Amino acid sequence: MAFSIGFMDLPLEHPYEDEFTSAARGLILLGESSEEFLANLREWNPEEYRYQWRCSIQNLLDGGHKAVLITTFSSPVNASHLEWWALYREGECIFAQNQLLFFDGIEDRFDPHRAVEFLRERQTVNEDGVPISEWDFSMDDLRSFATQFGS
Repeated sequence: MAFSIGFMDLPLEHPYEDEFTSAARGLILLGESSEEFLANLREWNPEEYRYQWRCSIQNLLDGGHKAVLITTFSSPVNASHLEWWALYREGECIFAQNQLLFFDGIEDRFDPHRAVEFLRERQTVNEDGVPISEWDFSMDDLRSFATQFGS
């Protein structure tokens, strides 16, 4: 399979200064590459992350042209930003970029259930003209994962 996202079967970690805030290690597979992430569990549990991923994946399957997979969530009250994988659909190809969303850069109140509304359009170079790292996989890969993931 050339696309998947999920949590690894590992013990919870406590990487933050707060010993009571745990984190779950996850893995996203993008084409032939894979990237690990550490999901903060202060406000969301693993099922809440999975729910957000399912809704976002379904948006693409229903014809949407962009989606976000939040991998580290803390509300603006508790953090300056969140981390997500931005997914941009172009025909039958999906381009993925790892991004940070800084809360001070948005005008509206952030709602994680409307997170895609805060995603800018795809850019392939930054303001200095340097290419932005991105990975790609097919809609068929996404459909295959969604079937197994329960979308």
